[in-house]
Amino acid sequence: MAAFTLSSLAVGQRAVIQDIHADDAICHRMRAMGLRAGREALIVRRSRLGGPIQVRIGSISLIMRCTDAAMVQVAPSA
Repeated sequence: MAAFTLSSLAVGQRAVIQDIHADDAICHRMRAMGLRAGREALIVRRSRLGGPIQVRIGSISLIMRCTDAAMVQVAPSA
């Protein structure tokens, strides 16, 4: 199964979080916000020119920088 990053998904795409490739502090912060392995993420909307993206994980809605979203490895949702 091919792996992608959260930042590479288009609006409306769903994917399952596999791993977070970041230092411990950022990894801890992302997990505290609900980004955990096995959770499904949905891209709700994207800003233009590489700005932040809105991600929904369960009932949580997050606005993330694309650089942070690029640290989250995901796999296509079944």
